Amino acid sequence: MIRLNHIIKEYGTRRVLNRITLRFPKTGFLAIVGPSGCGKTTLLNILSGIEEKYQGDYLFKNKSVDNLTREQKSAFRLLNVGYVFQDFRLFENDSVMNNLLLPLDVLSNDEAEFKKRHVSSLLDRVGLSHKKDVAVNLLSGGEKQRVAIARAMVNNPAFILCDEPTGSLDEGNAIKVMDILKSISAQRLVIVVSHDEELVTRYCDDKVTIVDGMITGHQKFERTAIKKKITFQQMKKANNKLHMPFKTMLRRALSIIKTRKYRVILNNSMMSLGLLGIGLSIIMSFSIQERIVTGFSQVIKDGMIVMSKKGDETPITAYSASFENVSQIAETYGSWINGIGVSYAVNFESFFQDRDEMFISSTAYKIILPRFSTRQINDFLWLDEIGSNHQIYPFQQASMDNDEIVIGLPHNEMVGVCYSLRIERNYASLGEYISSARPLVTLGIANGDWGYEDEQIFHLSGVIPNDTPAIYHTNHLWSEYVFQEKMRIPSIDDGKYEFPWQMAKSYFVTTKENPETFLEVATLEKPLRDFVFEMAGFAFHPTHCPMSGPCLLNRLLVFHVDKDTIDVSALAQIMKKEHRINNHLYATDGGYYYHPNSFLAGFAKNIFISLSDTQIEKAIDADSLIASENDNMIFEPPPGVFSGNIQTSMDGGVSFSSDLREVIYGRKPINLDEIAISETLAHKFLSPVEMVGKKLLIATNYANIAYDNDRIEKQYSLTETTIVGIIRGSGITLHHRPYWSLGFFQLKGGISAFELIPKHVIFEIDKNGDSELLVEKLNKQYGEFDFYDPMKTISDGLDETMSFIRVVLFAFSSLAVLTSLFLFFIVMFVTIEENRRDIILLDYLGISKSAIRRSFIVCGLVVSSLAFFLSSLEIIILDYFVTHVIAGFVGTNIPYVFDYRPLAAILAMSVVIAVAASYAAFEKQYSSLKKQFIKVKNFAKNNR
Repeated sequence: MIRLNHIIKEYGTRRVLNRITLRFPKTGFLAIVGPSGCGKTTLLNILSGIEEKYQGDYLFKNKSVDNLTREQKSAFRLLNVGYVFQDFRLFENDSVMNNLLLPLDVLSNDEAEFKKRHVSSLLDRVGLSHKKDVAVNLLSGGEKQRVAIARAMVNNPAFILCDEPTGSLDEGNAIKVMDILKSISAQRLVIVVSHDEELVTRYCDDKVTIVDGMITGHQKFERTAIKKKITFQQMKKANNKLHMPFKTMLRRALSIIKTRKYRVILNNSMMSLGLLGIGLSIIMSFSIQERIVTGFSQVIKDGMIVMSKKGDETPITAYSASFENVSQIAETYGSWINGIGVSYAVNFESFFQDRDEMFISSTAYKIILPRFSTRQINDFLWLDEIGSNHQIYPFQQASMDNDEIVIGLPHNEMVGVCYSLRIERNYASLGEYISSARPLVTLGIANGDWGYEDEQIFHLSGVIPNDTPAIYHTNHLWSEYVFQEKMRIPSIDDGKYEFPWQMAKSYFVTTKENPETFLEVATLEKPLRDFVFEMAGFAFHPTHCPMSGPCLLNRLLVFHVDKDTIDVSALAQIMKKEHRINNHLYATDGGYYYHPNSFLAGFAKNIFISLSDTQIEKAIDADSLIASENDNMIFEPPPGVFSGNIQTSMDGGVSFSSDLREVIYGRKPINLDEIAISETLAHKFLSPVEMVGKKLLIATNYANIAYDNDRIEKQYSLTETTIVGIIRGSGITLHHRPYWSLGFFQLKGGISAFELIPKHVIFEIDKNGDSELLVEKLNKQYGEFDFYDPMKTISDGLDETMSFIRVVLFAFSSLAVLTSLFLFFIVMFVTIEENRRDIILLDYLGISKSAIRRSFIVCGLVVSSLAFFLSSLEIIILDYFVTHVIAGFVGTNIPYVFDYRPLAAILAMSVVIAVAASYAAFEKQYSSLKKQFIKVKNFAKNNR
């Protein structure tokens, strides 16, 4: 009946099944035994059609199962396969009867009463007829397993698969289960996977032993004829395509809602608020003006002028600067720049996938240099930068030929090399050997996909004790010489690859001191406006970067950019001429952010500040994982920690100011390691006079990592700064020079320089001054920019806004619809997430994906109906409240007349939202779920 021919299954590089060939009889009791991980469960999954990707032939009744579609394989399981699991896998909150009826309802067109008699008959045969109306979660383990066996027989299958059916049972229940399975084997083929050799030998007709994915034994047992047999009743199969009846889907939906009724009530309360917005947008007509005025007065500060680029913002195009451009920069700014280097953004670990090694080749046998490859060539260090505190063996070298290298070796690797060379195991001895033998080092690389293979030979001229393997050279462009001149590998500078063997090349500069001074100068230099200096991070030099936290190397990659943004080099002239302007701030996408449409200003990425390293670590840990990038949950930091971002700017969160005029204690900060804070912030920690000299910790969310399950991990950098001054002023504010919002986030926080290109400049002026006249003057004198006062812009547009109240209400309604859709998606996503185990079970039972999806859409419709009734009640209450209470407050008298059209709109929208959100949530969950439960063995281990 079943034949497997040369079945091979691999997970990655591990072969789980290795050329399995088996013939299974039409009836009988066959056991598959073997150690854990040998491939037993995988073999069952192939037999059931769950496992789709394998090699070999699987024939059932002389027909191939291999090429069936997913829907056809689901039907195959439903019609031909019964499955019994160690962990039972029943619908725990449903009754025994309903557990057996569900697959039967999909499979058979028989009358409901006939199906129930069939189920009762099966339960009687396993000794559970008296338990048919009992919920599964009230049964013992042995009873649950017998229910699972009855369910495996309900579809009258051709064969039954049992995965450790007695693994979680005591001896008595295990014997009962094996007795039942033995009786079934008289009429059907029963295949059992088990670790219990004693039970297998006692009950089974055949025993197949699998070790490391291969059949190592096949033993047959002589058995007497089975006296007690279980007969299978024939059911009338569905004529058309198999589908789940609506009644069954509704029963499942009510069961899901019933088990989580309090959560459903809470979620429906939240969803009803979103649906409520559709009707509420009309009701709010009399209060919308007050809401607009109040909202903007809380957000926008008085005395603020914004400078922006005229016209629409265009995307920034960047490519690596040419060597000529970088050389000119290094020459012009030689007071700060130390030298020019080159780096390649290449994944060297897979670039030369077939061979990438370095070894000493001048000896009688090859001596591998551990962990040396083309990666070390790209990440090579400048010999003139290491200083005299690093000893070079056999001697210091002022200059080197391009075919010479000095290597850095950790102690263990040095000992291994010396041992292979049969010399004394220390750096001095190795240096003497290098001096006398002048050994050759060969780089061997190959990539078979390109047909590329090469070897390059170098003279080893020195060794340096080092923590990690490294290469040193005096030629700052040595890697360019190796990759392009010797190996002839082409490079690109714009990131547009035509061939897989091209390497993205970028030149970088190093500064003589901390790069802070040079970068601050470069910000205002007009000749450097078309360049961006990006810190070389993990993508370029992973061997120089820490395992966690941002990579802050003194290597500034130079990119030439086509950016149509504001020219901040004009700021010096503006600040010099306009005495009414007190200070200014740079607004960027990654530092201090300004939104030109909402007029909000605040930190683009979340930051925490605290005096306590313990408390700030708690804040980082608590905020590091969120449900998704759309998770807007407000995080309350622990005591002694304050947070700041664009959202908290409206609620008194941490902000930034370049106003350093009124220093009441201490002094102004000089560099990025220093900071000044507001008097209000100082009082929240200690007294202002005590704060000077304290260490302030600043945590910056510099990157987010998205995972397949939609969770987001926030990565934080932690910087210690010294508080050197207290500034008079209110608010929880950090004070520094304007450059701080650029330099701190790049050099300390790890934010990309491309996110710190100024998009706007925010000026703070005296509140008593006439901002309108100043804006007019600035727009005349600096025609290439657009200057405006946000509050004046709002004031001028308010009358026009109110004249188009219908448009605003429509937008509000649209937002309410989107909110409802989002909330409902979350509800269904969580509901489906909680029923992942049931989805897996339905798939095993042979229920098609489309049928499972429809069942959750029905569930969504039931849930949305509850939200509809709740939102309808809320609209009636709020309509009365808004109409009479708010209208009465502003002195109007509006009679209450309820309009039923909002209810009709909510009903239609709730149906659309329910279907769309349920469909989307199911598809998203199912796609990720298949990746997990396709490997059933892993699932089983997690649930046993």
